[in-house]
Amino acid sequence: MNDFSANNSQPWLLAGDFNETKSMEERRNYSVDLLRRCTHFGNWIESNALIDLGFTGSPFTWTRGLSPDTKKYARLDRGLCNQEWRLFFEEIGVHHRLQNQSDHCAILIAPYGFLPLKQTFEPFKFQAAWLTHDIFIEYLKENWKSDTPLYPHLFQLSVALTKWNREVFDNLYHRKK
Repeated sequence: MNDFSANNSQPWLLAGDFNETKSMEERRNYSVDLLRRCTHFGNWIESNALIDLGFTGSPFTWTRGLSPDTKKYARLDRGLCNQEWRLFFEEIGVHHRLQNQSDHCAILIAPYGFLPLKQTFEPFKFQAAWLTHDIFIEYLKENWKSDTPLYPHLFQLSVALTKWNREVFDNLYHRKK
């Protein structure tokens, strides 16, 4: 990596599990003897002129241990880039996803940043019973837009489906009563 960094002026990104932290603040329940390793990793990042992309989400990307006494946490996964890449992708977003079936959490990197999602108090719930309604599939086809970014479209679709549920589908239950 040192040779690659020194001889490559193109924009590039390096992301994943580095199995190391830059500082002791990126660890919990570790002994002080790891300070030397943190310093070495931090110096490697600096000597290669790499930029840490930061993150949102949990401060730790790795956990191990079964009890509070044995549980260890660390930020072992990260995104690093050179200055050229960082200037090219100014809106970069890195998000630590929730841990699922692994001792590491996934990191999601969006070079153009994340779209702000509207915060709601109640999550959207797809109702399997909608599939039994005569016009649901046709309604879904009419409202699905494959030419727009996924996240804002899903939000708009969830709003439309919630309204459809209230005005059309839910009305069936009222009529039955």
